[in-house]
Amino acid sequence: MEQQFWGWVMIALGLVVAIFGDRAFRVGLAIAGFAGGFLLAFFLLGNNPSLNHVLISLVGGFAGAALAMALVKYSAHLAGALLGLAAGLAIVGLLGLSAGGGISRTIGIILAIGALVGGGVLGPWLGNNALLLASAGLGSLLLVAGLQAAFGPQLGVADESVRRILSGPLSFTLFVICFLLAALGQIDFGGFGGSRKARS
Repeated sequence: MEQQFWGWVMIALGLVVAIFGDRAFRVGLAIAGFAGGFLLAFFLLGNNPSLNHVLISLVGGFAGAALAMALVKYSAHLAGALLGLAAGLAIVGLLGLSAGGGISRTIGIILAIGALVGGGVLGPWLGNNALLLASAGLGSLLLVAGLQAAFGPQLGVADESVRRILSGPLSFTLFVICFLLAALGQIDFGGFGGSRKARS
């Protein structure tokens, strides 16, 4: 029951990030920072949707939001880093590196952190679209993790699978669909790729 409750909390957070992550620049950056901090802490703690893990992840989320607001001057790099984190966690989950112990988990952590750093370097090349893609990716990861926690038991999924973000092809497919819907929902087709006056 506790797992299902926290699954619904993650679904709600994912919807907020995926829908509103790119609506207002500073607020969107804080929302994406929160999602990045939450997911990174959740991943490092072992992807277990228990009370302690989710509460610590929430603290990590608030730390990520505070860091995002403090580094607003470097917003392009930060948005790129958050996009890299989303991509890295998606790949780690797809490959099953988040579930194993020892070497596979270490490789997963290195891959996620490497994607975060690489995204930060490439962020300025994506321009204003980096935050849109980052919020769509992070929100989709939260949605899928929440759905796994909330509905895994009813679907007969083993506990070990429920604890992993993107634990299989079906979850990854769901992530891709959510990502595309979130990105399309936030796109301003009239000004896609151009500069936005609201961003400063």
